[in-house]
Amino acid sequence: SQSTKVHQALVAGSTSAGIMVPAGTRLRFGPGDRVECCICTRSFEDRWQPGVIASIFYREEGFARGMFAAYQVRLDDGRLVYSPS
Repeated sequence: SQSTKVHQALVAGSTSAGIMVPAGTRLRFGPGDRVECCICTRSFEDRWQPGVIASIFYREEGFARGMFAAYQVRLDDGRLVYSPS
């Protein structure tokens, strides 16, 4: 599935789907957890949007080798975004 690219900050490292997560890597949230994401608008204003963690250590086609986002989040408005932390 393709994500709506609202906030495209990435984290260097590696993870699932053929990628190794460094030993001891811990995330604050897990799939299903409710969160709020800071989304930068086109006018460069930050807006907080509620959502649910859809997946962790998220990758999609086109990410550089070894790059991932800590979280993919399904916002309450239906958009999928990814976040570094």
